[in-house]
Amino acid sequence: RAYADAYTVFIFGFLLFYIMRCNERGTAGLSEACRDLMKFDRWDFEEVDMPTLDEFMDHEWFKQG
Repeated sequence: RAYADAYTVFIFGFLLFYIMRCNERGTAGLSEACRDLMKFDRWDFEEVDMPTLDEFMDHEWFKQG
């Protein structure tokens, strides 16, 4: 139970960080990844292809920050 809660907090923290990075870049600099992430209402969690941590860290907008 505690493990599940910690995992949930981690996931939401990760998403929040992801979104903050997107907003920080400004609308002109938003990458496709950010635009897709903002469409929460269109998410189908069964089909979401979450990037691996390596892919996430490899994003050019992430490196430029």
